Amino acid sequence: MAPGARATRADADRIVRLEAELAEARASLAHAIATRQSANLSADLVRLAAEELRAPATAVSGYLELLIDGDGGPLGSGQQHMLECAVFHTRRLTDLVDDLVTITQLPSSYRHLTVIELPGIVKARVERATRFAVSRRVRLETALAACPEVNGDGATIGRAVDCLLEHAIMFSPPQRAVSCAVRPVADGAAIEVSDHGMSLDSSTLEALLDGRAPANIGDARALLAPRLGLLMVRMIAEAHGGRAEAHADGRQTTLRIVLPPCT
Repeated sequence: MAPGARATRADADRIVRLEAELAEARASLAHAIATRQSANLSADLVRLAAEELRAPATAVSGYLELLIDGDGGPLGSGQQHMLECAVFHTRRLTDLVDDLVTITQLPSSYRHLTVIELPGIVKARVERATRFAVSRRVRLETALAACPEVNGDGATIGRAVDCLLEHAIMFSPPQRAVSCAVRPVADGAAIEVSDHGMSLDSSTLEALLDGRAPANIGDARALLAPRLGLLMVRMIAEAHGGRAEAHADGRQTTLRIVLPPCT
């Protein structure tokens, strides 16, 4: 066989291999585009559903508050309590919708992080939770120590603090205190929320933070805890390069977010 013929055959074989590699690359690209479009579509559907759900939930909550304020006539103590319970659970529904939206936006929320000071964010969120605490006859205490600055999204971290406070207040007995602290730790800064309500063991708390069904589902706290919200707390901490932790000793339950310092 002439050298030219061998070269031609080698070139043909190389072209076949290149065409196969190109076809594989095209298939991978098409799959990546389809996956991204699917993810974007899912996020868009969640946002649309959230808008549709938030409007009636807000309207129901508004009418309930008008009834509580006496606009529909005098109420007995039992009626007042039932309406307050209805308002509470309507707000939980709204928070659930907001948490779903937050989770779907996590990958895109951290492209432009800013330097934030945790004490200021936590102080604002504690003030925001005061009304709920008063309605449950629970005291809020804060210990906001100076700590390293962190890179983060202030609104999203604030939502995580909201969830931790709501969880602690919900399960605290009347006249007890929920404490919210910001403190420096060896690997950054920590936000801690503690309560003295129904106690769970640490493994059950860790399961709730992971979004898993706890083993001891007979416990009221395990059944009623906002599992999606607690999962969101862990996802927010990890998206910032940090972690979420849980600890219980039979008397006090503490949920904690640790965030790394600015580099």
